[in-house]
Amino acid sequence: MKNCYESITYNDKLYLVYRKINQNRIKEGRVNDLKTAWFCDIVVKNKSQDENVLLFLREISDAIIVED
Repeated sequence: MKNCYESITYNDKLYLVYRKINQNRIKEGRVNDLKTAWFCDIVVKNKSQDENVLLFLREISDAIIVED
């Protein structure tokens, strides 16, 4: 089975889209609780077709080369 991941660039950083949820499905004031529970770095709002969709994002950090 092949995994397909969506990534986006936001503020010159690369992020993995962990979850997409319609804003009306989350109780007011609970977005930060979900962000913390899902270990996401940032939540952004994406307006598409008159619906507000929240994108829970995890930052994809740059690779670090370690030499012994």
